[in-house]
Amino acid sequence: MDWPGALHHERQRHDMGLTIHYQLATTGDEAHARKLVHRLRQAALDLPFAHIGEIVEFRGDERVIQDYWR
Repeated sequence: MDWPGALHHERQRHDMGLTIHYQLATTGDEAHARKLVHRLRQAALDLPFAHIGEIVEFRGDERVIQDYWR
C-alpha cells in the first residue's frame, strides 16, 4: 500500500526489546518466592518468544537496575 506523503525507500526491519517489571506478592520465604519466579520464567520459555532473558535479582533499596541495562 502506498501512503500519501510516505518516504519511498526499502523497508528495514527494526527489532525492538521489551522489559517488563512486576511487583509480586506471596506468602512464604525467599526460597518459595524464587521457585515461583523460576516457574513463571519457565512458562514464558514455553511460549513463542524470540528471547527470554535471565532472572536478575536486586535486594532492598538497590537502584542498580539503570546501571544493569547500560
